[in-house]
Amino acid sequence: MMNDGRVFDGALQELLNHATVEVMEAAKLKRESSDSHQRVSLHFQATQKKVKELNRNLKGAILKSRGYFELTAALNRQLDVSFDVMLYCCEYVEPYRV
Repeated sequence: MMNDGRVFDGALQELLNHATVEVMEAAKLKRESSDSHQRVSLHFQATQKKVKELNRNLKGAILKSRGYFELTAALNRQLDVSFDVMLYCCEYVEPYRV
């Protein structure tokens, strides 16, 4: 088909249609990603607000219990060291067992 000296190329039109579809799909994916990001961002902000509120309301309880958790962590470290020493002693004694 000729129009003003130009030839219509069906393959070129098909390629253009395919590229247009890909661009439209990419735009749709971009919108969906943006919407998803917006939802997650709002959820994160609400959660951060709740964390700050809980921290403010429970500050006294947190300060009171801090000693317990610090002592528990120290005792767990000491227990781990004692366990390692016990394992070392067991490995040392094992060859001498009858």
